[in-house]
Amino acid sequence: MTSFAIYAAAAVAEIAGCFAFWAWFRLGHSALWTLPGVATLVVFALLLTRIDAAFAGRAFAAYGGVYIAASLVWLWTVEGTRPDRWDVTGSAVCLVGAAHGLDPANWTFLTSSPGKPKATRELAERYGLKFSPTKDGYQMHGLVTHLIDKSGNLRALYHGLKFNPVNMVVRINALTNDHH
Repeated sequence: MTSFAIYAAAAVAEIAGCFAFWAWFRLGHSALWTLPGVATLVVFALLLTRIDAAFAGRAFAAYGGVYIAASLVWLWTVEGTRPDRWDVTGSAVCLVGAAHGLDPANWTFLTSSPGKPKATRELAERYGLKFSPTKDGYQMHGLVTHLIDKSGNLRALYHGLKFNPVNMVVRINALTNDHH
């Protein structure tokens, strides 16, 4: 069984087990619901031990992204509530994080430092983002999310907070899998 299959099965087991307790405590179902709930939580724990990882914390961290995505599938299919764009976008970001792991070498953060105070602004301007100084010295700019590939090529711009999150998910998936 592949790691993804184990994580997917673990997510179903964990969500089902937790939902059994939710059904008893929050929805007023019989306490007998907790019996299969406990059994599926045991299955969940056993499944995570099947992940080929040197450290439990890394296996659990990678599982976190799968759990979030699986929770949204549960929300839609079992509880009948369609995830909104923020649910989908947040899940996509978590899945990308899970795919890249916790190794800092897999992540790049754009920040300035006292030795290079203009570095962030210069890089942002390279991609067309302009900063306007204010009277108090702060830099103002519009909310723009840039998706940049490993080679430094601009692949997408998302202006403001109103955009179709599915587009972002598809592009992030393509970038992380080198299909661009």
